[in-house]
Amino acid sequence: MISVERWAEIRRLYWVEHLSQRAIARRLGMHRKSVWRAIHATEVPRYRCPTRPSILDPYKPLIENRCRGSSGVRKNLGKINVDKGDGR
Repeated sequence: MISVERWAEIRRLYWVEHLSQRAIARRLGMHRKSVWRAIHATEVPRYRCPTRPSILDPYKPLIENRCRGSSGVRKNLGKINVDKGDGR
C-alpha cells in the first residue's frame, strides 16, 4: 500500500507536471500498475485492518463472572499462585 504523501505526489506529477505514467513509475521506483491505480483512485488510500475476534471471546463471560464475584479476584483465581506468578 502506498502512503498518502506518495499518492499525492503521483497525482501531482501526472495532473500538474503532465508526466506519463511510465515516467512517474521510473522516477519513484514503482510499478506502472501502482501508478495507474493511484491516478485513478477516487479517494485517499487508507489502511483498513480487518476486525478479528479475540482469542478470549469464548471465555469473556466466564472471566467477567469470576471478576464480579464478591470474594475478590485473588480468591477467584483459585490455584494460581499470584505472588510467585508461576501458575502452581
